[in-house]
Amino acid sequence: LKLSSFSMRAILLTLLLWAGSAATKSRSLLQSKLRTSRCEGPTWGIWIDGKDATGGSEAYGANYSTLMKHALQEVYVTAGETLPADLKARSMRSVQQFEDLARLLEMPLYKDVGLLEMDVHAGRAFQGIYGCLNRSLPKEEISKMFRTELDSIYDAECILQGAKPCRRYWLPRRQSLLRLFESYHSHLARGDAPLPLLASLLKGLALLHPLPDRNGRSRLLFLQLELRRLKMACGTMNFNNNNNVYVDSVETLTDKLDEAIAMYNAGIGSENPWLDRVNVQEHKRKFPVRFEQLLSDCYAQNGADIGVGLLPG
Repeated sequence: LKLSSFSMRAILLTLLLWAGSAATKSRSLLQSKLRTSRCEGPTWGIWIDGKDATGGSEAYGANYSTLMKHALQEVYVTAGETLPADLKARSMRSVQQFEDLARLLEMPLYKDVGLLEMDVHAGRAFQGIYGCLNRSLPKEEISKMFRTELDSIYDAECILQGAKPCRRYWLPRRQSLLRLFESYHSHLARGDAPLPLLASLLKGLALLHPLPDRNGRSRLLFLQLELRRLKMACGTMNFNNNNNVYVDSVETLTDKLDEAIAMYNAGIGSENPWLDRVNVQEHKRKFPVRFEQLLSDCYAQNGADIGVGLLPG
């Protein structure tokens, strides 16, 4: 097959453009892999949301920061552990690590899981949120809230048929966690991109909701553990560490994790980069809150308990 010089130039240009786009997308991860050999210790920008960074290291109270700093030090030790080669054993070890994080956060674990069915405050709040979303947003948008790349507890396809998310399985907490982690590790083993898998894992853990409180902190700690264990990054500084995971798609969460890794890298040896208004404005430009007014109005009409705090951001 012979190609003209014009065709060759066109192909070369296309490849260069694609390579440039891919390089830009993965720059924060590439930088992180170079830096993981010299990761620093816990820094408050990990657990204080970027949106609250102006409140400083104790924006959520001194006890909050003390507990998280201690937990992160334990996480960094655990991240150096080599997991078993066997899938089942590896997944069970991840379950144990997650349960250890709950103990570090001084939290018990629920016996049963599934946020849409829980008759506790968090469950009732999320059910109210789902009601608002169901009345306000297109079905495709709602399905993205529940769709992941893993064997999560809910199946989003039912939403497109006009129903609530279907339960894939009704299992106690430990078996549900094991099923989620087995899916996560099997996808990693076959070479799937790890950052979307981590975004899916965070969403899966959020929908399981295995702790009475501090679920966001447990997910954040496990994220730091996995980023270091996989030698992907030293850590993250998210603009929002918690509530957006319930409503953002996996694709959006992945992009936000990429941003959070870049912010961590920018903050090494300097002040928290979220204190720079330019970074905050750029985040809001990249991640506008879609349907914000619709959701705010719905939340306001259905009680403060389901609050605007669960708007993505």
